[in-house]
Amino acid sequence: MAKNAHSELVRVLSESGEALLDLGLESEIVKAIPVVNLAAALMKEASNIRDKGLISKLSRFLNEPRLQRTLESEAMREKLLKDEYAELIGERLFLVIEKFSDLQKPVLLARVFAAYLNDELSRADFFLLAHAIDVAYIRDLERFLDAKALIEGLEPPEIQRLTNAGLCMTFSSGALGGGGLQYHPAPIAQILYNAVAIIVE
Repeated sequence: MAKNAHSELVRVLSESGEALLDLGLESEIVKAIPVVNLAAALMKEASNIRDKGLISKLSRFLNEPRLQRTLESEAMREKLLKDEYAELIGERLFLVIEKFSDLQKPVLLARVFAAYLNDELSRADFFLLAHAIDVAYIRDLERFLDAKALIEGLEPPEIQRLTNAGLCMTFSSGALGGGGLQYHPAPIAQILYNAVAIIVE
């Protein structure tokens, strides 16, 4: 991260009264995460913006314990910094976090990002899951994950919304599809559950 951009982000946070959030901006762990670099650059260009909501969401993402543990490894930080897709990933992270309307979603995204860094899922799956978390209604996500990514016990409207987020699939039953539509979890749903299951009690 450029020194002046980093200083600008610190100044904006301080002036907006968000110092209590303590994003740990001097931490090597945080500096390694591309979303921070992008956030700093954007805030430098628009230093009059006081988006406390965005800062809160970034804080929830950056302070997620599994992500922090993952990036405690110097080798992991080096791997991230040298990733040829680091800029693309940083842009995607920032844009998705910016859109979130719930403070639990950044936590889910941080766990998925940690799983990606630990080679537990592919880059394509990471992007798919970032999109799914963004689109899904948070209460549907919580119930779905609480059910271990199964749809038993979920209400039809919940299943339909999860389908819209790409976490469930439809298929026609009966001869020539005459039995009507049925739903089942999409393959990506189990990957999501494996990455974030610890969040759901």
